[in-house]
Formats: sequence, C-alpha cells, structure tokens
Amino acid sequence: MDVAFYPATKTRRTLLASAGLDDVVILWQLDWVLDINQILHYGCIWVQDYLQTHPCQSDRFALCQVEKTLNQTQ
Repeated sequence: MDVAFYPATKTRRTLLASAGLDDVVILWQLDWVLDINQILHYGCIWVQDYLQTHPCQSDRFALCQVEKTLNQTQ
C-alpha cells in the first residue's frame, strides 16, 4: 500500500492518492472528503507537544494559533 499527497494548484484541488496491493489507485479530493478546519485542528493536536518542546520551530506554531482563533469565532 502507498499513499501520496498532492497540494492544490490553480487548476487542481488538493488530492490524496492511495494505491493498494490489488493495483487499484484511488484519487481522493480532500475538500470533498474532509473539512479543512477539521484537518487543521487534528494536525495541531498531533504536533502540540513537539512545538512546545522545540522552540526553534516557533514559526510553525503560528498556524495552530490561527486554528485556535477560528474555533473561538465559530
């Protein structure tokens, strides 16, 4: 099994390609499958400890601060 991520471009939406042992490849349009705010929320939870223990990566912490602001306004 293999998985590949393809970020969005001007002409194509964000895709996730998955290939199984049966040689079937499926292209998932992520904005149809998952909510972008949900992805951001779970991603920030996943990296929270890492960001707190690696202050040199503080520029990456800003994205999770945006996520907190979005959740407070909803």
